[in-house]
Amino acid sequence: PSTGRLLIMELDPLTIILEIINFLVLLWILQRFLFKPIRNALARRQEQQAQALQEAESREQKAAELEQRLQTELTQWEQNAARRQQELQTQLQQEKAKILTRVQEAAAAEKTRLESLRQQDAAQLQQQLRQQASATAAQLTATMLRRLAGPELDHALARILLEDLRQLPATELQELKQVAASDHKPLVITVAHSANDGLKQTLEGGLNNLLGPSLQPQYRTDPDLISGLRIKIGSRLLHTNLADELKHFTTESADDAR
Repeated sequence: PSTGRLLIMELDPLTIILEIINFLVLLWILQRFLFKPIRNALARRQEQQAQALQEAESREQKAAELEQRLQTELTQWEQNAARRQQELQTQLQQEKAKILTRVQEAAAAEKTRLESLRQQDAAQLQQQLRQQASATAAQLTATMLRRLAGPELDHALARILLEDLRQLPATELQELKQVAASDHKPLVITVAHSANDGLKQTLEGGLNNLLGPSLQPQYRTDPDLISGLRIKIGSRLLHTNLADELKHFTTESADDAR
């Protein structure tokens, strides 16, 4: 009896209808969300394959055209290469002739240059000999003057310096006074021999009369002056000594030799 009731319940028309509806809904869902996307994917796949086939055919055609163009360009290149080779041979012949001409011209120019250098070397050697002779003469003169030099000659050269200062133009003497007055540094007097009282009295008296009484001289000794003195007033340097005169004479002799 219970089995009969179960079969009757399973064959209930409402259940059958619901099952049919469920089946139809399942078909609609499959149709909507499974079969249609699959068909669309298959269609897109077929389109992609057709497009890929078309692109492959297009690439094959382009490859054939490229091969033809490359063959044409290769033929043109070979022709151009042959023509350039012929032109290069012609240019090489012309360049060879030009190089030969330049070598000949360079050899002639080098010959001229060497001759000029020889003349310059000769002139330079002659000038060096003159300078050496002048320097030797200056050394001999300096040696002789050192034997004659002494405090008396220093004193005499100091009087000459003061006399030269007195003969300066008024504008230059005024400018020298201004330098001595504006510069607060002491006046430096360098003498070849130790300055004695007589030399100091002569220098200080003459400089005070010419440049003003405010000078404060400092004395130094430099035997290289041979004889005479240098006076430094601010940025100005006055000199009357045998060393500077000999140097000036040697320089002028070298300039005359040039």
